[in-house]
Amino acid sequence: MRFLYIGSDDVFTRHELGFIASLTELGKVDVVVLGSRIRAEKLSIASDNGVYTINLYEVPCGGKLFFFKRCATIASQLLIQGDYSIVFATPRLPILVAQSMGASKVVVLRLWSIRAAKLRDNLRFGAYEDIMLFMPSVIANMYYILRSTYSIVVDHATYTFAKRFYPFVKDRIARIYRGASLVVVPITNRSISNRLLEALFYGKPIVTSEIVKPLHPELEHGKHVFISTWDTIVEDVTKILKDEKILKSLEQGAQQAYSKYFSTRHNVMVLRRLLK
Repeated sequence: MRFLYIGSDDVFTRHELGFIASLTELGKVDVVVLGSRIRAEKLSIASDNGVYTINLYEVPCGGKLFFFKRCATIASQLLIQGDYSIVFATPRLPILVAQSMGASKVVVLRLWSIRAAKLRDNLRFGAYEDIMLFMPSVIANMYYILRSTYSIVVDHATYTFAKRFYPFVKDRIARIYRGASLVVVPITNRSISNRLLEALFYGKPIVTSEIVKPLHPELEHGKHVFISTWDTIVEDVTKILKDEKILKSLEQGAQQAYSKYFSTRHNVMVLRRLLK
């Protein structure tokens, strides 16, 4: 199978690179980045399941939505001729380019987060001014969904911040997690928490908040994570840190949960089911 992935700078975020790595388990992957110049090169991507090589093409687009047909023409000229089994694209310009190229009958939108769910959660905390902030995104997301064949919803971390900040701390992150006895991951709204996934990856005991239940119903309280409340989280953390048996049990549960629900191997299994 051949897959085409179209994105902007978000291509280089952890969740998108992990998704692309999963696709390479199923077939050949070409990646188009809508950037500022023309280039074509091989790119190696490392995940928890190995190192993969993909074809990376950059197309100058200037980030303007009304240039999408021009971007689609340049991308089509750069790529090797032939149809793709599926085209995956992120919101805004990439999804418009993907549809305009006509490289596949199936265009899947990689939607970063459900803004409507975030808005609802923020309103629960009294942040009524967020209505004006989120409503344009909710409307835009509905439009992008209508332009695609299917949608896959993921969380979009603020990659612009991460892109600037991560190079200064990337070598410290592993040391911080490995040296931690327990990780506290408070979640306030229904969007995927990178901190939760990181702590699971490193197999650390995790104390998190009740929002994790609708986010990840597969995670069992007391086995994979310890689900606390805002009123008792400090007392729960103090109690768990004093109990080696609970710490060991949560550590093993975190390792099992990552392997079973979040690893590259699991992503590949899910993609295989979707592609049948």
